[in-house]
Amino acid sequence: MDIVTWTPFQSEETKQIYAHMTDDEKKRGMIRGCCFGLWVGLFLTPLANEYIIRNLNISTTTAIVFIILNIIFIPSWFKSQKRFLCSTKWAKSQGYNSDQIALYKFRK
Repeated sequence: MDIVTWTPFQSEETKQIYAHMTDDEKKRGMIRGCCFGLWVGLFLTPLANEYIIRNLNISTTTAIVFIILNIIFIPSWFKSQKRFLCSTKWAKSQGYNSDQIALYKFRK
């Protein structure tokens, strides 16, 4: 297990793909993870905090819109992540495709 590519509840397929990533693929994966973290951190977390909403004069409606947008984009993010994983050299050599793998143990 590599701390750079570890995520909670990884499926076995995901663990195998991460274990065989090249350094460049790991870097791309880290950048993707940072972008997702920034999206959630910048738009979902602060806007859900009532204190920040009051002090920045952000309306509750605006906060709710950002939260809904985040929820809407989660499935497309997961599809994109599956495509990224299947685009790695090792996954291609094993014949993985994005419909075939599960990102997490409990979900296909």
